[in-house]
This record gives sequence, C-alpha cells and structure tokens, in this order.
Amino acid sequence: MRIFCAIAAFFCVLFTAAGFEAPALTGRVVDQTGTLKPEEKESLEKKIIEFEKKTRGQFVAALLAPVSDASIEEVGIALMDKWKIGHKGHDNGAILVLIPTDRKMRLEIGYGWEGAVNDAKAGDILRLITPSLQKNDYAGAVALAVDGLSAALANEPLPEIEEGGVDLESIIAGLFFILLIVAIVWFIPEKCSSCRRDSSDGDPSGGSGGGGGFEGGGGSGGGGGASGSW
Repeated sequence: MRIFCAIAAFFCVLFTAAGFEAPALTGRVVDQTGTLKPEEKESLEKKIIEFEKKTRGQFVAALLAPVSDASIEEVGIALMDKWKIGHKGHDNGAILVLIPTDRKMRLEIGYGWEGAVNDAKAGDILRLITPSLQKNDYAGAVALAVDGLSAALANEPLPEIEEGGVDLESIIAGLFFILLIVAIVWFIPEKCSSCRRDSSDGDPSGGSGGGGGFEGGGGSGGGGGASGSW
C-alpha cells in the first residue's frame, strides 16, 4: 500500500510539474504573497519549532500566489515531493497550503501521520481555521492549524471551532443603532409637538439655541489530507 501511494504521488507530481513550480523552502513559513507581517511570521516560526520538539515531526505553512495550471491537491503533493517535510523513513510531516487570492487551502499529511491524522481529521482542522481565514487572519489560521494538528497527533480533542457570524462588538453596535432609532421615533415627534405648542403660546424666546535556516528531513507524502475553500 505504501509503495502504491508513493508511485501515485510520483506520477501526480510528474504530470503537474509543468503547471506548478514549487518555490524554494525558505523556512517553516513560506509567504510568497507578503501577507504576513514580519512579527507574525517570527511568532509562527517559534510556535512551529515548539510543535516540532513535541511531535518529533515537521510542519510548514505556505502562503502561495495563484496557481492556474494545477489543483490545490496537486500543489500539496508537489510541495511535499520537493520539500520532503518529515524525517526520512518516518514521513512524519505536514504542509498547510493557503492560496489567499483563490481562497483555497490544503492540509497535506505525510504517510507516517496518516493513522493519527486521517482525511476526516485533516478536514476537521481545515474547518477549525476557516473562521480565521474568512476574517483574513492568516497568522491566526496557521497558529490554529498547528494547535489542531498537535491535538490530533496526541489523540486529544481539537480546539473549539470559533463560531462564524456576528461577534460581540457587532452585537453591541447593532443594539446601539436600534436604541438610537427608538430614541428618534419617540423623542423627536414629542419635541416637535412641544415646539408647536410653544409657538402657539407666543413664546418670546423665538426658538431654541444650536450647538532561520530550515530544510526538510527527507520525508514524503502519501498520507492523504484534505482540501477546502473559505
């Protein structure tokens, strides 16, 4: 089975090489798009290093420019093939691929992690990071992916998925707007009525006033993964 997966991955890469050229592996966070701030990238690098110490594996997050001639699955396979994330003989690595312009994502899992992070679990991790991506919080999404992967490898529950929709700040703003409308509806007509009464009474006032170096360990893919969009 493992040999079959390796052969399949090889041919997938072979037929898509002309459509997608994997960028150089410049670190644990590869940002072709310039989306991440330097401090965000540095913080994520540190978080991934801690993750690698805990799991003995490797992880890379890649934010890529649009890819027109290859699917997100083919991109994930090509990156794993070139970067060789994970340690040789163990294949204990994963790559999170994000294409912000196309709003596509892929979590590519090495064969050695397939047991703990099967396709369904990889899909759960992508769902975990979707709310952050929808808010263009890419650093937060990568951090959550690391947390989710760490939990899956330890056979622990994934972090709670942040509910999409209106946040507390939006709710407060909405309530304030409603109260403002109520105030206008109730008080302005009453004020105008009072003004009319004052005018008819001949009020003499006449009105009112105004106012570091990193490389793959020789691992390979073949463990599957999951894809999605946001």
